[in-house]
Amino acid sequence: MKNNIKQEITNELYKFMNDNYNTIDEVKKFCDEIIIKQQNEILQNPKVYVAKTKDPKTDIYYLNCKLFFPISISKRKEVKVYIGKLSDFPNGCNDTTAKKIGKENMKEKLKKIIENKFGIMV
Repeated sequence: MKNNIKQEITNELYKFMNDNYNTIDEVKKFCDEIIIKQQNEILQNPKVYVAKTKDPKTDIYYLNCKLFFPISISKRKEVKVYIGKLSDFPNGCNDTTAKKIGKENMKEKLKKIIENKFGIMV
């Protein structure tokens, strides 16, 4: 997450905490707003981790892309997407093409998660 988004959330949190008349519903609404900001930031520029996995049945190695996506204030969901066979990428996990494919596939999967979980069209 970029520093300006972190700072914006921090400022809103301090402002919110200084208000002594917050109800449970207001706290829940505030937390939901923070999650939406975090999700939008991740959706625009997902910071993905490219991992090598081995299929135990065929002994073929594959590249997958992973990240942790915020679902609520206390819950993160590990999201994985398939990139391709390891043999197709000469630099393995460090291959820039693999990361690019992973980011694009991840954006599509995150959009589907948001649409299914929250009913929001992205």
